[in-house]
Amino acid sequence: MTASLELWIDIGCPWSRMLLVEIDQALKEFNQPVSITFRALRIDPDGIEDYGQTTIEHLVGALGITDDEAEGMLKNVIDEGKSYGLEFNFRIARGGNSMNAHRLIKHAHTNGTQLEVARELFEAHFAKGLLISNKEVLKEIANKFELSAEFLNTDDYTQDVLDDEVKAKTKQILNTPTGIINGKHFFEGLKPASVILSHLGELNS
Repeated sequence: MTASLELWIDIGCPWSRMLLVEIDQALKEFNQPVSITFRALRIDPDGIEDYGQTTIEHLVGALGITDDEAEGMLKNVIDEGKSYGLEFNFRIARGGNSMNAHRLIKHAHTNGTQLEVARELFEAHFAKGLLISNKEVLKEIANKFELSAEFLNTDDYTQDVLDDEVKAKTKQILNTPTGIINGKHFFEGLKPASVILSHLGELNS
């Protein structure tokens, strides 16, 4: 049997991005095939494609605080990201509905690049300030991993994303990231590679 890892994430979730670093380390140490399935769980499923604001601008407007105060509220995320070698620039990160980004990850399963595409989407959103609902941005990412972007002009994978969110409800999964290892080990939040590795290894124990 092949070990399996099922992950509910959202591209707007910084902890989901950090978890991928831990997963990379666990996979490297496990050194055996692992079937990875990304599941969608959008933080704001009813949101519009472009909020028209950065994260900082949103906090400033909503709370009546300064830019620096808003960034201070996110300091723990920024600092934690640095410990993983990841940049989180909330002054340029732009919010929007992540449906199209999740559709691209679904499409990436067709050639096994889902992990790489997810990393690229997180980088685009948090470090480059690109709008991950924008089809032109997604086309560039698709092309980078030799994926056709034609699906973006259709409704392909939309129902798959919605089905993931229904599945999350039935399993009482409320937050990202949440994972299921080998169909039985649930974990929620950012976990170290050692925890992921221990459960992956139980398949052969």
